[in-house]
Amino acid sequence: SGFGHFYHSDICLAQGRLDEALDAAKREIHHMFRLLALANVYHAQGRHTESDAALQALVASYADTAALQIAEAFAYRGERDQAFAWLERACAQRDAGMSMVRGSPSLRGLHGDPRWRPFVEKVGLAD
Repeated sequence: SGFGHFYHSDICLAQGRLDEALDAAKREIHHMFRLLALANVYHAQGRHTESDAALQALVASYADTAALQIAEAFAYRGERDQAFAWLERACAQRDAGMSMVRGSPSLRGLHGDPRWRPFVEKVGLAD
């Protein structure tokens, strides 16, 4: 079913089981989530050309509907400026996933950034 392989890939990725994460990512049937998973797994594997290609395809195909997921991909890669730019875009687009930004594992790397607190306050998710 949709999203199941994405979440399996994400869990394997967090556990460092990169080959299994890649296999699961490739089986994801939802195109947008497959691209997100591939961008992250390829990045973790050091396959930057493939990660860049997956992320570019994600942006080209889903900039208007998946800004939050694009932000997550940039955050996972440690590209904070791009991640915050896409979070702002997701906010402007009233992305339905905005309610989950505080709990997103991919966005945890942004929590220590001085822009994080003002952002979550802006979207009404501060403590």
